[in-house]
Amino acid sequence: MNIGLYKISFNTDIPYLNDIYGLLTDIEKERIQSFSILSSFYYNTDNKYIGYLIIPHNEMKEYEIILNNNLIPYLCEDYSDLVINNEINLEFDLEYYIDFYNYIDYDNFLFELNSWILKNLNLDSILDRINLYGIETLRPIDKEYLKSV
Repeated sequence: MNIGLYKISFNTDIPYLNDIYGLLTDIEKERIQSFSILSSFYYNTDNKYIGYLIIPHNEMKEYEIILNNNLIPYLCEDYSDLVINNEINLEFDLEYYIDFYNYIDYDNFLFELNSWILKNLNLDSILDRINLYGIETLRPIDKEYLKSV
């Protein structure tokens, strides 16, 4: 799996984060803009700016290096296995954060997320989940994968 799903949290609001990003070098800004992000979804909550990115692993590491070099506080978590193994349901979790400004981003993110999940599912993990929790726990994407096998 070359591409992963990451949650990145900034403990600040957007105006302050924009000010911090303004201090990046032009080369760093260009590098961030050139990342091959398949999709993303961002929202604000309790003075935090949170984003989910579907991005190649090596580019996420580069992004973290840029943030660390500029002393930008953040928390990055790899959600790839959690989502693929249905331990986290992002579609349900993110519904609360949909608003007038980001609903299109949310729809696009879900489309790409489901495509990414479908490419990264494997039969063994689905069968293990059926054995442990029952067939009724399968997501529609799991059922779609089983039809294609």
